Amino acid sequence: SSTFFDNLLHLETLDISFNKLSELSPILFKNLVMLSILNLNHNYLTYLPDNLFKDLTKLTILNLSNNLIKQLSKTLFEK
Repeated sequence: SSTFFDNLLHLETLDISFNKLSELSPILFKNLVMLSILNLNHNYLTYLPDNLFKDLTKLTILNLSNNLIKQLSKTLFEK
């Protein structure tokens, strides 16, 4: 399956904060292998799908603040 970000293989920073997002596709970030900074703050996320960040091996900064998340899965970063 393809995602919105498929052709952005060299993207290093992604800021999708303040977008009223309520859910994320489990494969949304699958090809963003160079991503090191991801801002998802100030959305309406209540949960994050398992393995959502599994391909983000360069990720060093993740901002999930000001969402509605109550619990994080242990498998968010697992392959």
